[in-house]
Amino acid sequence: MAIRFILGRAGSGKSKLIMEEIKACLQQGGDERLFLLVPEQYTLQSERDLIKGLNVEGIIRVEVLSFTRLARRVFEQVGGTTRVLLNEQGRQMVLRKVIDDNSAHLTVYQKAALQPGFVPRLGELLSELKGHDISAADLRQGAADCDGMLVGQKVHDIALIYEEFNGYLQGRYLDGDDYLKLLSEKIAGAKFLSTARIWVDGFSTLSPQSLKVLARLMAVVREMTISLTLDPDGQSRDRELFSLGWQDLNKLQALARGMGVEPQIKAVRPNPALGPLSPAIRHLEQE
Repeated sequence: MAIRFILGRAGSGKSKLIMEEIKACLQQGGDERLFLLVPEQYTLQSERDLIKGLNVEGIIRVEVLSFTRLARRVFEQVGGTTRVLLNEQGRQMVLRKVIDDNSAHLTVYQKAALQPGFVPRLGELLSELKGHDISAADLRQGAADCDGMLVGQKVHDIALIYEEFNGYLQGRYLDGDDYLKLLSEKIAGAKFLSTARIWVDGFSTLSPQSLKVLARLMAVVREMTISLTLDPDGQSRDRELFSLGWQDLNKLQALARGMGVEPQIKAVRPNPALGPLSPAIRHLEQE
């Protein structure tokens, strides 16, 4: 098991370096699986970049995955769930039912919940809460700490809807935001990952749920390389912009060391030979 980090500012060539490493693995041959893990919205573009950038006879050993795609692969092998996965429309329908069934118990949001756009925004909020491992019980505690205040009433209503929403799903449906939690529980049994090399690229920040999945992957894969967008020197005047990246790096390093592995770090700095930065990135760098 080896864990590596590629650190560099935007446009410094982190993704290009990853492409070169994947290409080198393909040229060496072998039967190990190669995975590029990227955000959901970048999977198609990353597949195109692989085909264009690798310029090899075949890339059958390489697969571009998002966390959702990875979950499906894992569930196919180890078994996942018999519950139906809710799409966004189904999620909003369940939220509307939960709100209507519990409207008498709402305080601040009793009337607001009837307004157009309330359900989609509430769905986005619940996604954020799940992504950061915040439970309905945590919200109830926060509401109790703000007893008698308007914010406490708002948190109370959100906690109620959150709790009832999860209760309705139990045994019936699987919310897409619960995928990562279930994935982290199942990864250890996925044998196809034991000889895999994984590159993680394109994430601006990592939620606590994502960090849990990466921690589980670290424990089972042959090698994992994670690229993070930050200033590797940490001395630039805009270093505060990269504070979240440094936090993610520190957490991931702690996870690796907790497994008895000392991670390797490679700093990547802009190279004129790789081509000029885009005008937008160049402007930001100058500022």
